[in-house]
Amino acid sequence: MFEGWGKAKEDEIMFIEKNRTCELVEKLKYQRSIGVRWVYRKKLNLNGSKIKIKTRLVVQGYFQ
Repeated sequence: MFEGWGKAKEDEIMFIEKNRTCELVEKLKYQRSIGVRWVYRKKLNLNGSKIKIKTRLVVQGYFQ
């Protein structure tokens, strides 16, 4: 993994907890769970130098 991705993931988890966007609960025996996936992106200047490293935790909604 490239440098900076770990910090970006920690920041995303912190924002999710701060905004109370989701919460973890125990899964019941008869329920199906919906998966999540990390999406990574580097934002660059026009000259190619790195501006920001971003991550997002997204739900795999096609699983419903």
